[in-house]
Amino acid sequence: MSIKEKMTLVRRLNREARQKKGIESESSVDKALQLLVDNDLISTSWNASGTEDRKFGIDRHLQLLDGTEVYLQIKSSKSGLDKAKQIFPHIPVIEVKENEDIISISNRIRGLIQAKLKGKF
Repeated sequence: MSIKEKMTLVRRLNREARQKKGIESESSVDKALQLLVDNDLISTSWNASGTEDRKFGIDRHLQLLDGTEVYLQIKSSKSGLDKAKQIFPHIPVIEVKENEDIISISNRIRGLIQAKLKGKF
């Protein structure tokens, strides 16, 4: 295998690892959001469209019990978190740590909602 082929393989494997980590982060957030629904802290949540994600940085819509809608960005790395805060500073963002438990993620999402709504949640 040539050096160029090896470099291409390494880039592909790194991209696949990042994608897998992102999928796992989103899955963990979905479980945490379901916990918030089950405990009557939010009404529902749903995935944003691809356009909303690309243009506005929105990964999830959250509907609170009073009907208020809050958006959420989900990141799986510190660099992704920093970039999201810079590009879309008005959208709350959560970085999901590797092997982070669902209750911790749920509590951090609650904190983001409270901060966004200035403690009214």
